[in-house]
Amino acid sequence: MNKKQIKNCAIYTRVSTDSQAEKEFSSCESQEEKNKVFYQKSE
Repeated sequence: MNKKQIKNCAIYTRVSTDSQAEKEFSSCESQEEKNKVFYQKSE
């Protein structure tokens, strides 16, 4: 029987300044999405 292995992953995002938080490409949400895509590709 082929059992699917459970993997856990934690994603930590941060910005240093308010101006970084406002930029679309460096917001915490953008960082999280990029990390999720990277993780899914590495499965």
